[in-house]
Amino acid sequence: MSEITCLVVYYSRTGYTKKVAETIAGMLNCEVEAVVEKKDRGGAKGYFGGIKDMLFNKTADIEKPRFDPSDYDLTIIGTPVWGNKVSLPVQSWFNSVRKPLPASAFFLTTKFSGIEYTFQQMTELSGREPAAKLALTDGRIKKEGWEKDVAEFVEKIRNKLP
Repeated sequence: MSEITCLVVYYSRTGYTKKVAETIAGMLNCEVEAVVEKKDRGGAKGYFGGIKDMLFNKTADIEKPRFDPSDYDLTIIGTPVWGNKVSLPVQSWFNSVRKPLPASAFFLTTKFSGIEYTFQQMTELSGREPAAKLALTDGRIKKEGWEKDVAEFVEKIRNKLP
């Protein structure tokens, strides 16, 4: 895996997805890029605003990405689950990059639901099947040992790449 270049791209409203992204990037020695939405999604107002925007099929206005995934052998994309779907900022990121992406892997954080549909949506948005998938609940991340799940995800990635 030392010759493989990788990029971790993620959006995090509460910090859980960021924590996982930074752990993955550290294990793989990857570049990291946060998807930055121009709208403030902090607190309860931001949460309910995000759900409302999802229901009305709105898009997120994000800052232009600094990194181009086509410059990397692997792009790992992380999102929180919003209304059982990919978060609006990550949807906007997918729409802003060329497809199909090079090899990719997906991870998500969720309170409790939407895992399979969110992964399906990420596959459709990326234009290819992922090398690996990881889903973590917020409750799991609050407890010790979640890093083992990340290490297993990283190992799956390593085993599927040349």
